[in-house]
Amino acid sequence: HRPIKRRNKFYRSLRTASTTIKGMETIRGIYKKNRRNGMLFGFSVSTEIKVLMGILA
Repeated sequence: HRPIKRRNKFYRSLRTASTTIKGMETIRGIYKKNRRNGMLFGFSVSTEIKVLMGILA
Protein backbone atom coordinates (compact mmCIF):
# COMPACT_ATOMS: atom_id res chain seq x y z
CA HIS A 1 0.00 0.00 0.00
CA ARG A 2 2.81 2.37 0.84
CA PRO A 3 4.42 2.50 -2.64
CA ILE A 4 1.08 3.49 -4.13
CA LYS A 5 0.55 6.37 -1.70
CA ARG A 6 4.05 7.90 -1.93
CA ARG A 7 4.40 11.23 -3.64
CA ASN A 8 5.15 11.03 -7.35
CA LYS A 9 6.35 13.88 -9.53
CA PHE A 10 4.55 12.73 -12.67
CA TYR A 11 1.03 13.61 -11.47
CA ARG A 12 -0.11 16.87 -13.05
CA SER A 13 -3.42 17.20 -11.21
CA LEU A 14 -5.34 15.67 -8.34
CA ARG A 15 -7.81 14.10 -10.81
CA THR A 16 -5.13 12.18 -12.72
CA ALA A 17 -3.39 11.18 -9.51
CA SER A 18 -6.65 9.82 -8.09
CA THR A 19 -7.41 7.82 -11.24
CA THR A 20 -3.89 6.38 -11.39
CA ILE A 21 -3.84 5.41 -7.72
CA LYS A 22 -7.26 3.73 -8.00
CA GLY A 23 -6.01 1.71 -10.96
CA MET A 24 -2.83 0.70 -9.14
CA GLU A 25 -4.82 -0.35 -6.06
CA THR A 26 -7.25 -2.36 -8.21
CA ILE A 27 -4.46 -4.27 -9.95
CA ARG A 28 -2.71 -4.91 -6.63
CA GLY A 29 -5.98 -6.20 -5.12
CA ILE A 30 -6.53 -8.60 -8.02
CA TYR A 31 -2.95 -9.83 -7.73
CA LYS A 32 -3.29 -10.40 -3.97
CA LYS A 33 -6.62 -12.21 -4.43
CA ASN A 34 -5.10 -14.54 -7.03
CA ARG A 35 -2.07 -15.21 -4.83
CA ARG A 36 -4.35 -16.03 -1.88
CA ASN A 37 -6.27 -18.54 -4.01
CA GLY A 38 -3.03 -20.08 -5.28
CA MET A 39 -3.84 -19.06 -8.82
CA LEU A 40 -1.74 -16.73 -10.89
CA PHE A 41 -2.74 -16.08 -14.50
CA GLY A 42 -5.43 -18.77 -14.23
CA PHE A 43 -2.94 -21.49 -13.34
CA SER A 44 -2.74 -23.22 -9.97
CA VAL A 45 0.29 -25.41 -9.29
CA SER A 46 -1.44 -27.30 -6.48
CA THR A 47 -4.48 -28.06 -8.68
CA GLU A 48 -2.27 -29.35 -11.50
CA ILE A 49 -0.34 -31.62 -9.09
CA LYS A 50 -3.62 -33.00 -7.72
CA VAL A 51 -4.83 -33.74 -11.26
CA LEU A 52 -1.57 -35.48 -12.15
CA MET A 53 -1.71 -37.61 -9.00
CA GLY A 54 -5.41 -38.42 -9.49
CA ILE A 55 -6.54 -36.71 -6.28
CA LEU A 56 -10.06 -35.32 -6.47
CA ALA A 57 -10.40 -31.69 -5.45
